[in-house]
Parts: sequence; C-alpha cells; structure tokens
Amino acid sequence: MNKNRLPYFDIAKGAGMVLVLIGHLQGEILGYSPYILYLCIWIFSFHMPLFFIISGMLIRVRKDTEKDLKTLARKRFQGIMVPYYLFSLIYMGIVLYYYFVEKTIPVSTIFVNLWYAVGLYGINVLWFLPALFLGELLFLWICSRFSGKKRVVLIAAITVIAYGLNLLLKSGTYDTAVGERFQELCITLLRPVFACSFIGIGYALYGWIGGSLTDKTKERALQTEMIRSENRPNRHEQVHAQAHDSQVNRRGAENAKERFRPGLLFLSLLFLVVNIICIYISMGVLGYNNVGEFRSLVHNNVIVYYTAAISGSLFLILLCKSLSALYRFPLLTFYGINSLIFMAVHNNSKVLTFALRSAMYINQYLTRARGYICYAVIVLTMLVYTTLMTLFITRFFPILGGKKKNKS
Repeated sequence: MNKNRLPYFDIAKGAGMVLVLIGHLQGEILGYSPYILYLCIWIFSFHMPLFFIISGMLIRVRKDTEKDLKTLARKRFQGIMVPYYLFSLIYMGIVLYYYFVEKTIPVSTIFVNLWYAVGLYGINVLWFLPALFLGELLFLWICSRFSGKKRVVLIAAITVIAYGLNLLLKSGTYDTAVGERFQELCITLLRPVFACSFIGIGYALYGWIGGSLTDKTKERALQTEMIRSENRPNRHEQVHAQAHDSQVNRRGAENAKERFRPGLLFLSLLFLVVNIICIYISMGVLGYNNVGEFRSLVHNNVIVYYTAAISGSLFLILLCKSLSALYRFPLLTFYGINSLIFMAVHNNSKVLTFALRSAMYINQYLTRARGYICYAVIVLTMLVYTTLMTLFITRFFPILGGKKKNKS
C-alpha cells in the first residue's frame, strides 16, 4: 500500500465503490429483496458525484493547477484513458462471446457497443472514465487561464449552459438508431461539463475540509510525501521517505484518540440529514422516482440534485475522515487505491447469476429473514469476486489500473 496518500480519501473512495456495487445490484435482486429500494435511491443520490468531488480535492492536494497542463494531460491519459481502452477491448471480447458462443445477442449489439467504446459514451460502467478525464482537463484548463472569481463564474456559466442544452436534449424524441446515437453523443459531450462542476466544488471544499477540519501538520507531511512520490525519487530518497512516513504514522497512532473529533462525526451526520431531506423533497414533494442519475444526465430538480450530491458526498468523506483517526480500514483503502479496477470489474453477470442461485438456496433454510439474507449473500459474493479480481489485476496486469509494473 502506498502510504504517501491522504488516507481518508482512499477510505471514502473505497466505501463509495462498495456503494456503487450495491446500487448496481438493484435491478437484478429487487424481486428477491424489495427492502433495498430506498437504500439504492440513497446511494444513487450522490455516489458518482462523490468521485468527481474527491478528484477536485486531490487536484488541490497535489497542486495540479500549478503544474504544466500538457504534462498533466499525458499522465492522466496514461492513468485513465489507457485503462479505458484496454477494458473496452475486454468488454468487446465479452460481447463477441455472447454473440458467437452463447448466441444470445443480435449483431447490432456488437456495433452499438463498438460505438460506445470509440465514441467515449462508454460500455456499461466504463462511461465514468472519459467523463472524469475530460472533466479534469476542462477544470485544469480553466484554472490555467483564469483565477479567482472569474474561474468560478466561468464554471458556473458553462454548467448552466450545459444544463439548458440537456433540457433541450431531453425534450426531443430519438426513436431511430441514428437518433439514439446522436443523443448518446450529446450526453458524452455534456458529461465532462457537469463533472467539471463537481470537480470545482471539491477543489473549493478542500480548503475547508483540508484546512480547518484536519491535523495540519500531518496533512502537510502527507502532501509533501505525495508530491515526492510523483517525481519518482531515487533509492536514497525512497528510504528517507519511508523512514519519515513511518515516524508520521507512529506519532499518528499514538495520538489517534486525541485527533478523533466527535464534532466532525456529528457534522457528517448533519450532512446525511440534509441528503435525506433532499431525497424526501424530490420523491415526496416533487413526485420524482429518485433524485437523479449522472450517467444519463437525469437531474430532475437540479438544485435538489446538486444539494443531495454535495451533502451525501460530504457525509461520506467526513465520516471516513473522522473514523480514520481510530482505524485504517485496510480493505476499503485497498478498494479506494484501486477504484478504477474495482469499477471496471465489479459488474459480472455470470458471477451475479451464481450469487442469485446461492442466495435462493440458502433462503430455503432461512425463510424468516429471506430478503435480508438474500441481499447479504449476493453482496458478499460480488465483493469476494471483485476483491479477487482486483488483487489479480494489480499483481499481474497493473497497466489495466493505469499503473506501471513494479520492476522490484
């Protein structure tokens, strides 16, 4: 595990990954376990904006706005888009398998998925990667050209324009193949703008979360170590960095109880209350089925959507920041560090079918808690599969996660 990171971000990303997995199961298992409907609605109210907000915070931690844009673009392309294209090839292989071997899909599905991959709409869950890459580049470009209030006004303006264009797009009808591809292209172009808005929100919020709500000494030390690791230090520097990091961790462990702030935990719960109120307003007052959905750019009421997304994200980030003072959550940290791989591999229909059959078998003997047991069995099975796949890929094919293989 790379210790030169801000640990609570990795924990929050890892927790977010688990929520993504749970949320993506709703379509398959609601018939077996209807109790999870509102849990999934809560998850979808903020789970994707969470990662854009954390991305904005990390941009500020790394001081990316002060670096060369071309160099950053090259690094981010290597870390995000190379895995996108590689996983797209794997996904296309699966599509071809279902066409030639299983014979369960029409030939048109092959061309549609090829369009998704090439046109950056994204096959299945892969849509997130181009949106993140282009959203980050847009934000960094704006930061390189504008500063202060001009930057904020410009991001707000293009977001409002994108929202207006999205409303116009939603008002149209697309009942032909060409019309559907046009709609998907427009969504692909609009996603980075909304991603940029959340990245900018995260960038601004870190001044509060990383400043007034943190142990500044340790945060500064971790930022220094992170920047040093990005510059690929020589062996002597690595030894010195490891010794320094060990000293920081040792002191942190000794003062963990002192750094734990109940007020921070209470604040996170307040944000949770705000998030739940937004869900109630969207569903109980305005009559929508949910708060919104990022992939298809469904905002319903945009003010409620953004409020729910920000408050839900802050709930999880502050909760993880508070609890990380007491425990490191190694599994969630592992998921967070390898969130790209987790995102790409967690949605496997074959494993899900096995999980469903296992849950139904177990439910024959535990009928009194049928729905809950069914859900728990399915989630645990998918988590075990995803964990093993992530371990396998990080060990043997790290390029799929945007990383170079460790020669040592």
